[in-house]
Amino acid sequence: MAQTVDIRPAAARQAHLTPGRIIVAMPHALLIAAIICVAAAVAEGVLAGSGVRQRFQELRLPAAAPPMGLWVVIGAAYYVIAFTILVRLQIVERTNATRAAFVLLLVVLSANAIWNYVFFRAKNLAATLTLSVCYSVCVLALQDLLAVSDRGSAAALLPYTLYLGYANWLQYELWRLNR
Repeated sequence: MAQTVDIRPAAARQAHLTPGRIIVAMPHALLIAAIICVAAAVAEGVLAGSGVRQRFQELRLPAAAPPMGLWVVIGAAYYVIAFTILVRLQIVERTNATRAAFVLLLVVLSANAIWNYVFFRAKNLAATLTLSVCYSVCVLALQDLLAVSDRGSAAALLPYTLYLGYANWLQYELWRLNR
């Protein structure tokens, strides 16, 4: 009689989990999520350059534009949300939808960094507006994927998804006031 060998990682065997279930241990999931978020934040900073405050001073801003301090809070909230979702997607059951959501979140983080280059360095408000709309479509697709694959992550992303309505309006107003 042939013996079967369980090739799953020890943590999965000990937890009696089915293949495709939790593969990444929580400490590793936290570390991976932290590395990704730090890398994305560094990329944002490098691509934005050193003239962020100066760029805002050059522009006519809509009356509803937040002050610089609030932008920092919004950015911090964005990374808390991204970190939360990155961790969750590593510890929930792996499906095609969770894998796609993980990749799409990496695309969103990358697109956010690219947006900083286009807005702060290239100083192209029309391209920034176009990128903002495309970015929002990616976030809406991510929201949809998370709604079917991990409702906790979908709930975490929802405030940011709703915020993008304001952000796109603000981007449009910036373009309109400064063309």
